[in-house]
Amino acid sequence: MRMAVDLHDTVEQALTGVSYQLVVSEALHETEPQRSMRHLDLAKQLLVQSREEVRRSVWNLRAQSLNGRNLAEVLRDVAAGLSTRNPVLTRVTVNGEERDLPDFIAGHLLLLAQESMTNAIKHAKPENLHIGLEFDDNSVELSIHDDGAGFDPSHAPGLAEGHLGLQGMRERMKRLGGAVNVESSPGRGTTIRARVPLPK
Repeated sequence: MRMAVDLHDTVEQALTGVSYQLVVSEALHETEPQRSMRHLDLAKQLLVQSREEVRRSVWNLRAQSLNGRNLAEVLRDVAAGLSTRNPVLTRVTVNGEERDLPDFIAGHLLLLAQESMTNAIKHAKPENLHIGLEFDDNSVELSIHDDGAGFDPSHAPGLAEGHLGLQGMRERMKRLGGAVNVESSPGRGTTIRARVPLPK
C-alpha cells in the first residue's frame, strides 16, 4: 500500500507534468522553437525527478516500517544526520501523549518530514530547523519550521515548471485522510504542518 501511494504521488504526477510539457512543446514547435525546447527540457527534468523519487521510495520501503522504533526516535536520527552534514541546528519535540502509529501513517509522515527538511536546507538555507510532533486523542500533527529565506506559497513552482513539490505532499496526506498547510513569506521562514487522523 505504501508503494502504491508513493507511485501515485510521484510517477502519476510526473507523467501528468511530462504530458503537459510535451503538448505545449508540440504546439510551439513551428512558431516558437526556443520556447518549445524549454518545455522539452522541463519534461526531461520531471522525468529525472520521478526516477529519483521512485528510487528513493524503493530504497526507503523497508525503512518506512521504522524497524520497531517510534516516529520521534527516527526523526531525531534524521535531524541529527542533517546537522552533521549541513550548517543547521535541528531539534525535535513531542507534545501530547505519544502513541504508536501504524507503519502506513508513520512511514509517510517520515517521508514528508525528510522531503521538507531537505528542501529547506537546499533552498532556504536556514540556521535552525524545528520538527514537532503533536498528539491528541484523534490525530497527530507533524510540523517542520525553518528560519530560512521563505517564499510565497501562492507562487510556488508546480508541474508546469517541472516540480512535484508541495502538490506531492498534499497528495500524500490526502491518501491518509489528512491535510497539509504551508505558512511562509519571503524573508520570514516556512512552516509546514501535516495533520492526519488516527485510527480508533
